Amino acid sequence: MTIYLDENKFNDLTKSPLRIKVLESLAIKGKLSKSMVESLFSKMHYYPDISNAFDNLLQNSLIEGAGKKVGRGRPEVFYRITDEGLALIIYKYHHDPKKFWSLLTGFCYHRDEQVSLDRVDEFYSLFVNKHLKYPSGYNYFFQLDLFSKMSDKWIQDNAKNKNKISLEQKVIETLSMYPAIALNELVKRIKEPRQEKVIKVLDRYTMKKLHYTDTYDTDAQYLDLMHHCIVTVGHTAKGVETYELSLFGIIIAMTLVRYHEMGRIGSLFYNGILLQDYYNKIASNYKYALPLIFGKWYLLKTHLRT
Repeated sequence: MTIYLDENKFNDLTKSPLRIKVLESLAIKGKLSKSMVESLFSKMHYYPDISNAFDNLLQNSLIEGAGKKVGRGRPEVFYRITDEGLALIIYKYHHDPKKFWSLLTGFCYHRDEQVSLDRVDEFYSLFVNKHLKYPSGYNYFFQLDLFSKMSDKWIQDNAKNKNKISLEQKVIETLSMYPAIALNELVKRIKEPRQEKVIKVLDRYTMKKLHYTDTYDTDAQYLDLMHHCIVTVGHTAKGVETYELSLFGIIIAMTLVRYHEMGRIGSLFYNGILLQDYYNKIASNYKYALPLIFGKWYLLKTHLRT
């Protein structure tokens, strides 16, 4: 269901900064009552004003009831922000990416029901189209759901045979251990006597043999595109082609290790390495690919004590 934004509600909301603050609080903190918001605002606003703000937002369908707590005296009524309420403050009032992600993360975390990736994508598109310069020049879309499908299918097709390690799995694991290596070295480490078989795998996982189409409007087309983004091609100073994993390939490699640890697949090509050591090796090899995670890997482990 597409979110429709009402310009009249924009104008009505603009008349009261308190209403905007209430919406933000409900997005970030989840269900709140009027008295909870009064406490949250540290008495900066009087209860009657807060109550009027809630009533206006409820009337405009920017918030909705979220249950009651019955005790002594009057029951405490809770409210939560609606999809339209979140879309409105994202589109109209917040151009700061940090604030956007704070609002969206809180909204998703506190919902009773799971927020779909399609809905997250819609909020993201609202933000991008409104606040980023020249947004129409780029094709922004969330790839998580499609990548999950591609990853699951890759595991099913290439790593479910417990009696045999596929050539595809050998390629992924070897590139996780030895990034930016040439074809002859890759073939040697895999111990595959027929080089053309390795080339065939690389052709499926790189952009070299991709059949280009200027429209990618089906899942099948996107999945095919993602398959060709598992391995990236580079060159040495002498012009020799080298191969290493993309971010997609890195996640597949780490999934292989994790699934092996869980007993969901058979052997690894590089068997006998502990999960932690395998992850340490990938993080060390690809720290430039995810500098804020792999580049700070040991610092993260120190602080997380793992």
